[in-house]
Amino acid sequence: MNPKNLTQLDPKLKEAYERVMGTSVPPPAPAATPAPIHQEPQSAPQTSNQVVVNKKRGGLSPVLIAIAIILFFTIYTIVWVMVFGLKVPFLP
Repeated sequence: MNPKNLTQLDPKLKEAYERVMGTSVPPPAPAATPAPIHQEPQSAPQTSNQVVVNKKRGGLSPVLIAIAIILFFTIYTIVWVMVFGLKVPFLP
């Protein structure tokens, strides 16, 4: 159930929802016209206290993985061609 729609519920159902969820939903705000909020442009940039942590990813690069896969299938194919004694038209 979406908590945004609680104001449209039956009072008994709303009470049961609040009891089960352990929350109380504030009554809807009166439909007054809000005063316009003026934002003044900020002249100084805000500083942030966030620390950016670069996590080192372990493992191989995706390019090396792709090369390894291609090499594996090439060797795999050559081995089975030799096992079955197949003639490959483009090989001597």
